[in-house]
Amino acid sequence: MARANRLEEGGDAALGSGLAEGERAVGDERERSSGLSTEGALKLIVDTGPLVALLDRRDRLHSWALETFERLSPPFLTCEAVLTEASHFLDDSSALRAAWLAGELAVDFDCEKHRERVCALMRRYAPMDFADACLVAMAEIHHPATVVTIDRKDFSRYRTHGRNRLRTVMPGQ
Repeated sequence: MARANRLEEGGDAALGSGLAEGERAVGDERERSSGLSTEGALKLIVDTGPLVALLDRRDRLHSWALETFERLSPPFLTCEAVLTEASHFLDDSSALRAAWLAGELAVDFDCEKHRERVCALMRRYAPMDFADACLVAMAEIHHPATVVTIDRKDFSRYRTHGRNRLRTVMPGQ
């Protein structure tokens, strides 16, 4: 709730220190009530769309993103490609930078180290963009993981290790 108030009072960059209100550990009551399994230290991986929707209150999915991020706990794992895309789409990326600096967004992927897997995913799911390939590779590395995305079309067809459906949080679920 405090985050919503900061948004209303100060605009898109008003998230201050980032994405979440208060200190909460992954696996707290919000994940249990959302239906997400918390066994095995659930990792939450965030895509570009939800970040942009959260930080741009003009976005049509802003309310969904606000509710979603309020019920989940940081840190949210992501990759450089997602931060780049989100920075590009936001008029003001100061809240995005603040969330990264505060550790609420954690870049936890070395694309150089995983370049063969990323390229294999992009070939398999062509035309798959680089950011999506990094997120799928991250979901494989951080199993069990859940990807927070608005991209239903693509993320419903991607598979980890070529066979397992991705766990996702999307609008309308």
